[in-house]
Amino acid sequence: MKKNILYLILLLTASCQRSEIPFYSGTAGIYFEIYKEPTPGIYLRVDSSVLTFAYHPDKTDSIFTLVIKVKGDTVSTDRQFRIKVIDTAANAAKPGIHYEAFPTTAVVPAGKALMVLPIKFLKHPDMQVKTFALCVQLLENENFKTDLPQLYVPDTKKYISATVHTVLVDDALARPKYWLDGYLGPYSRKKYVLLCQLLDIPVTTLNNTISVGTVKYYGNFMKTWLADEAAAGRIVYEDDGSVMKMGDGL
Repeated sequence: MKKNILYLILLLTASCQRSEIPFYSGTAGIYFEIYKEPTPGIYLRVDSSVLTFAYHPDKTDSIFTLVIKVKGDTVSTDRQFRIKVIDTAANAAKPGIHYEAFPTTAVVPAGKALMVLPIKFLKHPDMQVKTFALCVQLLENENFKTDLPQLYVPDTKKYISATVHTVLVDDALARPKYWLDGYLGPYSRKKYVLLCQLLDIPVTTLNNTISVGTVKYYGNFMKTWLADEAAAGRIVYEDDGSVMKMGDGL
């Protein structure tokens, strides 16, 4: 009986010792932690993001930040990790044309559990007709593993990549929701940008709720301006060579 009690005590002691082993040990891991806000106050973790120059016609470049997080304990020294650009897609963004090339290594600073990698995108004319993709992958090295390949997003009930993030970039200014041909004439990107510049309004204006009267005012303003330019010998043409005109309902 005494032997059984002694064996039970040893077994319980061993169990307690095993339960004290840290949940995480060994080489730390890294993964992307990037969110989008589809509706105000609601954030969803994503493995792809969209950057567009369309709503900022005066900008020639834009910074997009990739947040990279560490799985595991922080340490007192800087830790380097590796990055790879996957450029095999037909619409792959090109360094020096669509974005500024960046190093293939980066550092998680000492004592930190995350770092931010800024990528500078460059506006290029071909972005008006095509969307380009920059696909960035995290790679393992002696400091970090990439053993968290996927993450589950409860809101969408889908798995996303935790080690590959794709940024889609364009300059495609689509016909806005409240573009009324009767007042503004046939839609063109050139006319839309010109209208916003002359009226000093955001490019997003005609995608938000707006009154018919306001749209008619915009049309009349542009019609008068175009007529004044023509009278001064400066006829404004569309990109296809036709004369820029406003709607027949004015």
